[in-house]
Amino acid sequence: MSLLRDEHEIALNRIHVICEEAHDRYAEAAERVDAPALAALLHDLARRRDAAARLVRRHVRARGELPVDPDTDTETVHRAVEWVTLALASDEARALLDEREKQEADLTDALGQALRLEWPAAVRADLERLADEAAADRRRLAAARAQAASRGPSA
Repeated sequence: MSLLRDEHEIALNRIHVICEEAHDRYAEAAERVDAPALAALLHDLARRRDAAARLVRRHVRARGELPVDPDTDTETVHRAVEWVTLALASDEARALLDEREKQEADLTDALGQALRLEWPAAVRADLERLADEAAADRRRLAAARAQAASRGPSA
């Protein structure tokens, strides 16, 4: 294990942290919403981000490194700001979906940057699959937001 992380380890750890945080936020959001279909979508996305985090964690460990965990202090502040924002939103479901879409955009960006690097074939294939999944999940979130918008503000 090296004291300095190379660009590959930095890229993998960024993806890992985003997936860990996304898993937590999706799971929390699923418990917060009233609509069963939306809760099911959020639970599914939490499961998918957990699986992605585990996969990336294995790739980090295969490089002889330890995965970086999300900074709990920063995550706590982000959560507090998000929940206050949601509480003040006229339509909590749409605001929640907007926040999750932003996080998926961050994941897509991190995966795109990682894919600019040279990787062993197996790692590249996993990163490409995760990028495809993230793009599909962004479309699922956009569809859910559009559906929420067609129903009007939630009470």
